[in-house]
Amino acid sequence: MNDDTRILFIYSNDPKKQTLKRVPLLVILVFVYFCHSCEKEGACTDIDLISRLKAGFYVRDSIEDRDTVLNNVTFYGELRSDSLIYDAALGLQGLEFPLPHSTEEYTGYVLEIDTMVDIINIWHTPKITLFSYACGFTTTHDIYWLSHTNTIIDSIAIVRPHVNFNSEENFKIYIKPAAADTAQ
Repeated sequence: MNDDTRILFIYSNDPKKQTLKRVPLLVILVFVYFCHSCEKEGACTDIDLISRLKAGFYVRDSIEDRDTVLNNVTFYGELRSDSLIYDAALGLQGLEFPLPHSTEEYTGYVLEIDTMVDIINIWHTPKITLFSYACGFTTTHDIYWLSHTNTIIDSIAIVRPHVNFNSEENFKIYIKPAAADTAQ
């Protein structure tokens, strides 16, 4: 068989020969599709899908805001004193805590430094989204309102209202200078 007949054989108009060529090609395409659609086992073990609100502690300075470190910080859910998030923590530069996964739109927290106490109230909209078929669902939150008492806290600025599982700061908690001085 010379080269010219081989080319005619590959590109032949004979339906039987075309069907024989298509079956292996179809099997190969299906195999490649399933190989790429399957995810590795343990693909989600390196990913933390828990949305955490992150807040840094700051003191207002006449020139600029400066971050601060606080000692003896206790932080827990309001009306849930058994749900300690931080208990007399030392050297704390900020807070990192999960918001509830339920459909609750209001969550309260208690911030204690030594004997001074403030309450932080957060109104948020939880949103359940599919991260991936292998990893499942995650809950993100959008903060739409915030209030607090003023014993320790001077003010709170919402920097990023969307709370998810990345490492960006959502709030800046400005501590009163007198409270910051006693807690250092």
